[in-house]
Amino acid sequence: MTVVFADLAASTELGSRLSATDLARAINDFNRVSFDIATRRGARIVKTIGDEVMFVALDAAAVAHAALELFDELGHHDVFDAARAGVATGDVLELEGDCYGPVVNRAARFVAAAPDGSVTADAATAEVLTGRFAAEPLAAVEHRGLGAVPWYVLSARADAPR
Repeated sequence: MTVVFADLAASTELGSRLSATDLARAINDFNRVSFDIATRRGARIVKTIGDEVMFVALDAAAVAHAALELFDELGHHDVFDAARAGVATGDVLELEGDCYGPVVNRAARFVAAAPDGSVTADAATAEVLTGRFAAEPLAAVEHRGLGAVPWYVLSARADAPR
């Protein structure tokens, strides 16, 4: 299974410059767009966590495309500056609608460390997506509880199907 965490970058700054009503509207927009794109791509929304959404699918390409499409859509929003995502692939424990395990932890750590505007992925995801996405390696980052983990920035290839 492939797990994605997508997060609004600089949401603390957004919250400090927007009224509570405008912030709620912006977060609502983020959630709505996330749900629409993820489900259209065949992913299941697991949960929202403040300014973050978690979704999963068996098809790694579907969720990678969903994350990139989400960023493209948010780029046209009048409030958001940037987003970031972490993607990881492997065995996932599903229990009572939620997901658990090292794959989920990797995706969560990647989104927390990702540069704004990027979709980052683990080696398993990059390998599965070979030929359909470009995967540019990043310097390994020490992730709490995971050690130094190789990771990549994903981008869609112009010659690959969407």
